[in-house]
Amino acid sequence: MTNNEQQFLIVTDKTTGVEIRVPINARFGTVPAAAFAGLKIAQTTPAPDQPQLVPLRILDVGFKNTVVCSSSVSKLNASDGVLRYRGYAVSDLVENSSFLEVAHLLSKLAAVSVTQSDNWTNAVLSHTYLHAELEKQMTTFRYDAHPMGMLIATVASLSTFHPEANPALQGDSMYMLPKSRVTVQDEKQATKALANRSRAILRILGKVPTIASYAYRNRIGRTYNAPMPNCKNYAENFLYMIDKLNEPNYIPDARIVKILDKMFILLAEHGSNCSTITMRHLASSGVDPYTALSGSFGALFGERKSSAVMGMLNLIGSVENIPSFLNLVKEKKTIIRTAAGTLEALPTAAATTTQLKPTRLQGFGHRIYKGVDPRVSICRNLAYELFAILNPSAGTDAALPPSAELAIALETAALSDPWFRARSLYPNIDFWCAVVFDTLGFPPDMFPVLTAIPRSAGFIAHWMESLDDPEYKIYRPRQIFNGVFVRDYVVDREAIDGVDGDGGINGGVGDGVIGGEESGYAKSLPAQANKRLSLNSAALSIDNIEDAKLAEFRVMIDRTRAAIQDLSILTSSSSSKPAGIAEIPMPGRKSSMSLSTSAVGSSSSAVQTRARLAAWMFGKNHNGIESSSGSSGATVYPSDISEKLGKTQAELQDLLEKQQELLELYVGHRQQQTVAAAVAATSVSGSSGNSAAATDAITNVGVSNGNGNGGDLILSRSRSGSVTNIVKLGEPDLLAGSNSPRPIMKKAGEQ
Repeated sequence: MTNNEQQFLIVTDKTTGVEIRVPINARFGTVPAAAFAGLKIAQTTPAPDQPQLVPLRILDVGFKNTVVCSSSVSKLNASDGVLRYRGYAVSDLVENSSFLEVAHLLSKLAAVSVTQSDNWTNAVLSHTYLHAELEKQMTTFRYDAHPMGMLIATVASLSTFHPEANPALQGDSMYMLPKSRVTVQDEKQATKALANRSRAILRILGKVPTIASYAYRNRIGRTYNAPMPNCKNYAENFLYMIDKLNEPNYIPDARIVKILDKMFILLAEHGSNCSTITMRHLASSGVDPYTALSGSFGALFGERKSSAVMGMLNLIGSVENIPSFLNLVKEKKTIIRTAAGTLEALPTAAATTTQLKPTRLQGFGHRIYKGVDPRVSICRNLAYELFAILNPSAGTDAALPPSAELAIALETAALSDPWFRARSLYPNIDFWCAVVFDTLGFPPDMFPVLTAIPRSAGFIAHWMESLDDPEYKIYRPRQIFNGVFVRDYVVDREAIDGVDGDGGINGGVGDGVIGGEESGYAKSLPAQANKRLSLNSAALSIDNIEDAKLAEFRVMIDRTRAAIQDLSILTSSSSSKPAGIAEIPMPGRKSSMSLSTSAVGSSSSAVQTRARLAAWMFGKNHNGIESSSGSSGATVYPSDISEKLGKTQAELQDLLEKQQELLELYVGHRQQQTVAAAVAATSVSGSSGNSAAATDAITNVGVSNGNGNGGDLILSRSRSGSVTNIVKLGEPDLLAGSNSPRPIMKKAGEQ
């Protein structure tokens, strides 16, 4: 095959004999995923009513081997450890350029002349001021608000202060270039779109450092500083805003400015990482750049960044603890520091699940670079320059701050350990960024902010590039559904509280079937009649319980009876499949589920019951719970499920008895209350005839209904026979259940 010939990957489905030709892009080493949709397979999950074919999809969890876009912004070469911005090696840019020139290179696709550089710098630094109302908004953050959270929220607010930059308000085409420039109108649209882009770029690059400095000043309780007047350097303006106090002519140290500017170049761009793809993903929806940038900053606000490195160094504490720390990391232990300052593994018995998370070697390893990160050596050299600036009179070793000394010793020990080298665990940029930022005096919670400031340049470049992509479409990845396929909607909200409350939302674990890990259909049955409908724990007069509650309670009893009948159907299945057992097709399976044929034709509710259990059984099998098969290949219940169904049925039967008993108590109590009220009213009015009638009624009702003490009335009489006192004892809680704050009322004489 010659170089000019198209190469193909031939894929054959042996089950159907279908063959597809997948074109290979030999230049980039990729194949189009859409080509695999030419392979059709039978849909099995969920099982369709009629057989149908669905396209074959490619699963790549975490985008480990997926290319989602083409880009010319940067190139990461994992084999030789080289990082390039628009073709320029990052090491050359660090030595010979400035951050704003690199930002222009990334966003404008070309380097700049001296005059262009000055004009560009002036344009960016003229957009550093914030709207007065935006400054006021930032003062409303709490004193302990995380700086990265403040940055994310305030950048998102920029879209409200610049509505003219929002495509949702101004039209989708405000940033889009026309596909062709044929007419005068096309040229006008292109000119307008480029102007809108340039304005957004200048605002973002200019205002992000100002917002970041305000977040830092808020953290330490200082008032905000205005941007530096007549400033010509991006990093210098940032240092001025965060560090100026009351000096009349404060100017940041030029050597520190130079180091921070170089750090910004190193962090400006790094390919299609999580935060960059977030920018492209949001931009594909046509959102304004400020909102997209805020979302990308949120992706940077994770635990696996430079701030985690400082937490690890603080845990180690001293150089002497490094060997034991590395050994415990290799053993995947949760490491703690004792009162004596030594390190040891957290005892399993004294730890929660969260605490038992193995301690990681933070700042080591990379998803792309399996060797050395090309930025690490540059960052390490900048760190040593910083050490010399802070302590110029001392030797190299004496100039090291404590955290830097510990970091260098840890790097040396890890690189000399074959266990870490075999796993390609080399220091990454986060490790040495933590050393530099800590030496500069920034607190760890500012580290992600210091990464976000320069990364804005890379985000902008990818945002513009995604707009110009000829295949520009909204990102819409697919997913595999592994939940419950079939459920019957229940109009009665209380009836499904056991499923949604315990299994669906809170993920509770119980003795049921559908829902959370071990909760759902069977568990929800007693919960339907018990949970959520109980009265408040505060005492309520029985007279205030409306008749609707009584009717509702009777409905609950009916549901309990229906649940017992449903379980009777389910527990009638048997693995031995005697006569009278029917096979029910399982969703997504060729096998069946065995059920009693006597129950199959009983009612439509039985069919629904079997469908729900079948869906649940498939879900359990799909998630790894083994099932057994009968002689004909029919899937039958595992023994633990049969036990749970039987246990639930017994609980429901006991509940039904208690509900019926409570209903009798309540009805009797209402009758007594009615008679007592009539007698009391007659006694007050002095009507002897009515009093006698009421006395006869009381005699018929009796003093106690004999079913319990919660609803009894004690009626005291005078010698004349009139009622002189009515003592009301504790009233039965009609709607209380096993999940209520109060238990179901005990029988008379129970303790």
